[in-house]
Amino acid sequence: MLGNLPNTTDIMKQSVWNNIYSMDIIRKNKLEFVSERKYISEDIIWNFEFLKSTSNAQLINERGYFYRQNNLSLSRHYNPKRFELIKIFYSTLIEKVRFLDNFDEAKLRIQKQFLINLRTCFSQEKNLPYDRIITDVKYMVRDQTVINVVNQYPVKELGFRQRIFVELIRFKKYRILANIIKYI
Repeated sequence: MLGNLPNTTDIMKQSVWNNIYSMDIIRKNKLEFVSERKYISEDIIWNFEFLKSTSNAQLINERGYFYRQNNLSLSRHYNPKRFELIKIFYSTLIEKVRFLDNFDEAKLRIQKQFLINLRTCFSQEKNLPYDRIITDVKYMVRDQTVINVVNQYPVKELGFRQRIFVELIRFKKYRILANIIKYI
């Protein structure tokens, strides 16, 4: 649910729309959604809190729900606050998993999801004026959270395209990144 490991695709859907929940557990633990304006992926935060509140969860391999893609949703449009939101989301998840026995694995999964979210931030810049893209990308690659994740992450375990993307960030090649944004 937190994301996949560097060289795998072992991810569970992070949304709440593909799950069935016990209202007793929700009421008993006073579980509520946080605003999507506070966290970029409020579903993961909610799922995490729900799963902490139960001792029984099951995965089934049935399709009983079909999701309709909404091109007008907040996740599809440029959001100038997205970068700050993904950093808040990242640090929140890291804090939530610190107590887990498999913290190192959870951290790797969260870091990979951060890199995916960062790529989304870059790709959403593509319709902005070029000088604005340069300024924004430069700001992002110089950010301390980005630097920490890129330096800690086992980049060599990523696929070729992902590895190139992360290495361009690591070496702060913001002009190259700005030029390839439309292909990200």
